[in-house]
Amino acid sequence: MQPILNMLVLPKKKNGYTFPRHRLQYLSYNETNHIPIIYFPSENKELLFIYCHGSGSNLNNVYNFGGNLMNTYGISVLLYDYTGDGESQR
Repeated sequence: MQPILNMLVLPKKKNGYTFPRHRLQYLSYNETNHIPIIYFPSENKELLFIYCHGSGSNLNNVYNFGGNLMNTYGISVLLYDYTGDGESQR
């Protein structure tokens, strides 16, 4: 029963990203590990919204959301994948 529940509750993670890769950057946190990030800069440098996606998600699922936040509210947005999600390395 548990595998069926996981398929219904947690969407399957895609391997690789489908959004424009020119936005993708990597934040290294030691010599061998990094996490992928996307930064949407706005003209308003006073506000930065850091979005932490939910379990079962990755940057593919929140890319458009981040861009829409920047365009709608004029704030800078930082998205990232947790270690083990997307193209992160550990």
